[in-house]
Amino acid sequence: MAWFLKAFLPLLGLGILIVLISNADLVELKGHISQANMLYVAGSIFCYLAAISTRMAKWWIFSNVVTESRSRLDVFFPVYCFIHLLGNVTPIRSGEMAGPIVLKQYIGLSYSKGIALVMLETSVEGLIFCVGVITAVVYFSTMYSSLFVMPNEVLVLVSGVALVLLFFLVGVSRHKQNKSSIFVSKLVACLRRDLVERFLEKFRYAIREAILAVRIFGLRRVLCITIPLTVVSWIFDVLRVYLMLCALGTFHALDVVATFMVVALFSMVSMVPLGLGVAEVGWIFVLTSLGYDSAVVMSGMLLERGLMSLLLIIISVSAVVRMSAFIRRDVHS
Repeated sequence: MAWFLKAFLPLLGLGILIVLISNADLVELKGHISQANMLYVAGSIFCYLAAISTRMAKWWIFSNVVTESRSRLDVFFPVYCFIHLLGNVTPIRSGEMAGPIVLKQYIGLSYSKGIALVMLETSVEGLIFCVGVITAVVYFSTMYSSLFVMPNEVLVLVSGVALVLLFFLVGVSRHKQNKSSIFVSKLVACLRRDLVERFLEKFRYAIREAILAVRIFGLRRVLCITIPLTVVSWIFDVLRVYLMLCALGTFHALDVVATFMVVALFSMVSMVPLGLGVAEVGWIFVLTSLGYDSAVVMSGMLLERGLMSLLLIIISVSAVVRMSAFIRRDVHS
C-alpha cells in the first residue's frame, strides 16, 4: 500500500496540473509568460537559492555545535542539497528523515545526533509555519470576511500545535537529563492506551532525541540562531513567489503572503510531493477569489513551477555528482 501511494500521489499531482493546463487558453498563457519582467524573474531565482542557502546554514551551524568541529562548507552544501531533494520529492517532506543516515556517512555526524538535528529542524519549522498560518487566517478573516469563512476548529488546531511546539522547545531545554526522562515517560504513558507498543517505542526515541537536540543546542541558540534563520528562509520562500507573480502583473504583498501560507497548508495536507498541482489550484482559487486575473496567476505559477523545478534538478544532480566524488576519493584512499 505504501509503494502504491508513493507512485500514485505524484501521478495525481501531475494529472491535476495537466487538467489545469488543458482547460486554459494556452495562447494567453504564452503571451503572459513571454512578457514577464526578467528582473523580477531573476529576483525570484535569487530568493529560491537564498532560501536553500539559509536552511543549509542552519543545518551547518547545528552540526558544528553538536560535533564540536567545523564541517567544510564545500562538503556540507552538496550533502544538504541531497537531503533537500529527498524532502521535496516525498510527501510532507518525509524524505528528510533519511538525513541522519546521509549526515553520518558523509559528515561523520552520529546517527543519534543526526536524528536530533532533524527533530529540532522539524519542530522550529513547524512552529514558524503554524504562526504563519494563524496570521494568514486572521488576515483573510479581517480583510476579506465576506469571501472567506475559516472554521474555528482549524484556527484552534493550528494554534494548539504551535503552543505544543513552543512548550516543547522552551520546556525541555530547562530540564536536566533525569527530568527529561521522566517527562518522556509521562508523555508516552498518556498515549499507551491508544497506540501500539512498537509505535510508542519509536515515539519515545524520537522525543528523547529531540530533547537532546534542544539541550545540546541550547535555548539561547534556538532563539537567537535557529528561529531567525527559519524566519528568513520563509521570507525568501514568500518573496520567490511574490516576485514571480509581480513579473506578470500587480499583486498586493499581504495577499500573496497570506495565500502562500494557506496554500502551503493544503499542499502539506494533500501529501502530494512538492504540492504538484494542488498548489497551483490553491493559488488560482484564492487569488481569483480576491479579484486577480486567473490567467496571470496561472502563468505566474507555471513559470515559477518550471524554473524552480529546473533549478532543483540542476542543484540535485550537482550534489549527487559531488557526493559520488567523495565516495571515489574514499575508495582510492
